[in-house]
Amino acid sequence: MVDIEESLARRLESLIPLPALLGRGPRFLVYEWRPGISLERAIAARADLPYEKIGRDLAEARQKLNTVHFPTAGFFASDLSIAHPWPSAIDGLWSYLRTLFPQANAPAELIRRMARIADDAEPRLHRAAGPPVLVHGDFKASNVLVDESGLTTILDWEFAHSGTWLSDVGQILRHLDQLPPEFVAAFADQMPFDQETMTLVRTLDLVNLVDFLRPERDQPKMHADVIRRITEVCDQYESQS
Repeated sequence: MVDIEESLARRLESLIPLPALLGRGPRFLVYEWRPGISLERAIAARADLPYEKIGRDLAEARQKLNTVHFPTAGFFASDLSIAHPWPSAIDGLWSYLRTLFPQANAPAELIRRMARIADDAEPRLHRAAGPPVLVHGDFKASNVLVDESGLTTILDWEFAHSGTWLSDVGQILRHLDQLPPEFVAAFADQMPFDQETMTLVRTLDLVNLVDFLRPERDQPKMHADVIRRITEVCDQYESQS
């Protein structure tokens, strides 16, 4: 994993805001310090920051990642070749989602509802996915550092892979009700994408949400929030189908 993150750091150092790689050890990398606090903390603290600019900056960074192409979707080897290819980005994610349904700690009717939506959304996701590009894989507010100047860096590339840009967008917009409206509007305008794409990216994020419902993740507060989020996604998809 350290080898993959080092390869990513060197490939992306002049493309998007990242801390400079200063050195490495057998199991760790050393990066320069970058200013800022996480977008998650900034929002929670109601920090007075330029959220519209942060939304544009983050969308621009995601667009630049769309220029890093790969021959197929899948997980990386240390040199960023594809060590474990998928038939397509959506096939890889949706096959995993379907393995999660039988073990998910959720009401049976909700699981059946998700399964129906997954079947219906699959061809639409294939059409929207685009070619395989670099995906951060944990593109959420806690991994985005910001300050008064805007976006300062994107952290934690542990789950990076070749896939669809829709995945990252679904993750950053997961807690849509908690994000500043000006951030969401600027991010969506800069990408850009329409309401149908908004529905699809949130639907694709079911992969991550259902993963939180594995039986070993026994955290009641998180479980209740995830069930609520999944219900919102299902409601949104069905209202626009």
